[in-house]
Amino acid sequence: TKPTNLLNNLRCPWLSNDLKTMNKTELHTNIRSALQCLTSSSPPSMIQQAQDALLKWEADHTDDYVVVLLQLMGVSSDEANSTASNETATLRLVAILSLKAAIVRKWKDRGRGKGVGGTPTSLLSEDAKILVRQLILSLVLTGRVALHDSNCGAITPFSSIDQFRYITPGQFEILRDHTLQMNAAALLAKIARMDLPLKFHELIPTLVESVKGAQFLMSQLNQQHLD
Repeated sequence: TKPTNLLNNLRCPWLSNDLKTMNKTELHTNIRSALQCLTSSSPPSMIQQAQDALLKWEADHTDDYVVVLLQLMGVSSDEANSTASNETATLRLVAILSLKAAIVRKWKDRGRGKGVGGTPTSLLSEDAKILVRQLILSLVLTGRVALHDSNCGAITPFSSIDQFRYITPGQFEILRDHTLQMNAAALLAKIARMDLPLKFHELIPTLVESVKGAQFLMSQLNQQHLD
């Protein structure tokens, strides 16, 4: 006999008769709901179905799936309309862990060429890869994932007290999320190992500039303290 579908009984939103027909707004909502299910006290069968749905979206909507994960890993409590910062931190964590897994599977062809059932493996487009590189680096250095910022490719590390004064509460929250930052740094290193020296040329100069800016900022702060 076919098992009862617990997701339908509990009105979980990520099930669809045709996952390929979802628009981007529906995809964002469904991915977020499925990720939240993974960290909840849901029944094991529901968690398994959420995992299966995430893998299906990763396969069928590879670029859009990764973009949604980028959005969710940069969400703050204010943006999530949540009073519980730990809930938002958990969402960010499960988003970046899912992103890390997707990067391993979808960044480059490792010679297998075929996916499950012999179907061709869908990889991330070059445009999506550029976006991932820029936004992970921005998350680590500035606490921002400015996905809809027309200037999102221009990463400006903090280099003066004036810049530092205008950090938003959301940026502080993300910069102080040590678990998120540790995973983001690990993902950045993984992408660098896969791409350098042929791609991701801006990584090392940006990191060097960030270190210089941090040193200058500390000297300014120390001078203000002495004054």
